[in-house]
Amino acid sequence: MLMGQSNMAGVADKQASDQNSDARLKVLGGCNQPAGQWNVANPPLSDCPGEKGWNLSTAVDPGIWFGKTLLGKLNEGDTIGLVATAESGESINTFISGGSHHQMILNKIAKAKTAENARFAGIIFHQGESDSGQNSWPGKVVQLYNEVKEAWGADYDVPFILGELPAGGCCSGHNNLVHQAADMLPDGHWVTQQGTNVMDEYHFDHASVVLMGTRYGEKMIEALGW
Repeated sequence: MLMGQSNMAGVADKQASDQNSDARLKVLGGCNQPAGQWNVANPPLSDCPGEKGWNLSTAVDPGIWFGKTLLGKLNEGDTIGLVATAESGESINTFISGGSHHQMILNKIAKAKTAENARFAGIIFHQGESDSGQNSWPGKVVQLYNEVKEAWGADYDVPFILGELPAGGCCSGHNNLVHQAADMLPDGHWVTQQGTNVMDEYHFDHASVVLMGTRYGEKMIEALGW
């Protein structure tokens, strides 16, 4: 699952190098593709436009590079199914129970579960700009994890990998809470933003999107023991 706000939904313009033609990497729905079915994954992977109209149809998101990185370790005959639920500009409160995007997340999980031999394998999460510095945030990350795990019906723990917020932007002070949330999860991890750049106050540039997506993939490979 790919979860979070704009830096997970994607803002930087996509380039030819971001495209994927490997049918083993699929996305449930995805921007510019038929909803409710598994399509060959190409950016952006979350629905567009988002509820606020901010999920850009021309963008690249780290999820595609996360997936491309996992392909290098994928067992023969297996498929990666990406379930993308990012919404730009949103607080974590909109994703947990009672929030405006919670049902969308549950609906996508319900559909994904019907895939043959589906197994919930993990979550990558980039969010916090809208909740920067709020001490209640790590506990809400744990709540989100537990609610997603329950929706999948998983009786096992999965890796939950958080991304640091960019140092050149608005909210890098939140990264202490990113680390705290990772420590509170049963299989929590985080990836560094070191070496990234922003286009504006909030958003990674193209090279940084690629770097963060690759780091998510490498960390997931490590966490899954692939």
